[in-house]
Amino acid sequence: MTESISDTNIAFIISQPRSGSSLLQQLFSNHSRVHTVPEPWLMLHLVEGLRDSTDVDAGFNSEYAKTAVNNFLSSMPSGKKAYQQAIRKAALCVYKKALENRDEDIFLDKTPRYYHIIPELIEVFPNARFLILVRNPIAVFASILDTNMNGSWELLFERRDRRHDIFTGPRCIAKAIDEYNSAVTITHYEKIVNSPVSEMERICKELSLEFEENMTTYGNVPSSSETTFVDPKSVRSHDKPVTDYLNSWKSTLDTPEKIHIGRRYIESLGHNLVNKLGYDYDSLILELKGMQSKDESILMSWDLLAKSTEELSTWERVRRKALLSTHSRGRGLVGSLRALAKSIVEYR
Repeated sequence: MTESISDTNIAFIISQPRSGSSLLQQLFSNHSRVHTVPEPWLMLHLVEGLRDSTDVDAGFNSEYAKTAVNNFLSSMPSGKKAYQQAIRKAALCVYKKALENRDEDIFLDKTPRYYHIIPELIEVFPNARFLILVRNPIAVFASILDTNMNGSWELLFERRDRRHDIFTGPRCIAKAIDEYNSAVTITHYEKIVNSPVSEMERICKELSLEFEENMTTYGNVPSSSETTFVDPKSVRSHDKPVTDYLNSWKSTLDTPEKIHIGRRYIESLGHNLVNKLGYDYDSLILELKGMQSKDESILMSWDLLAKSTEELSTWERVRRKALLSTHSRGRGLVGSLRALAKSIVEYR
């Protein structure tokens, strides 16, 4: 690594979680110029102050903090620009340290949740390499449900961070595809596993990197694969990209409730967004409808499920808590009424 470092020494992989980012990172880790470690999450903290809105759960009022920072920066000439430059210098200092005493000259930061801060990252690092990875949204939904929530859709919708992963993530990525198309390289999980050589050749060309033949295998798994930030399916079970998981979402959606919720999820994303991501909305909906049983009875309202807790009225919170409790325990109508009565008492 040279003594100096700049944007051109930094690359980012941005995606929703469960999109194949560990697989893609593993392919790049075989490149002679690239050094990478699992999910640094470094930039999320650094650029939070630059965001127009804040979603920080902290021991202080983050909205007030945001206002105070903006007021401070606006009180001086080019305050925001100075702040951006300071963030850039701090981050480059850390990234340079990661490359210290290594032969590689590019650090690859693979942190899926950077979907929250794509505009800010591009502002701070205008000359960095940005790679956005997209996967079929119903496959992402099912993989999060299966791998992270152990099949519990009740728990999935109760987790604030996971709600961002399935709702905010695809919207931020679609917006980036629209607004920053010339600054980012777009790839799809399906293309990587179906045609790894040709797709990696294309990606490398767009990122101004020489393609290296050993990139499409990852037999020598680095020790970092033992951390919790690496998908074990992609780096421990195989030594190259495989198509085994392209349609695994169908087996994950193994109950009428899960199929119904999966379909309503795709409907909530909408025709334009799903198509913008590179998938056929109508075909997905048709396939999900074909999986549904005709006599199913869905107890949980999608409107109750999809809203965040903050968006719910007190009565809606009572209803959702009761219905989630009923589903999680597999109780019938009597159980539902009992759970609802209990929730009402708790909220009184």
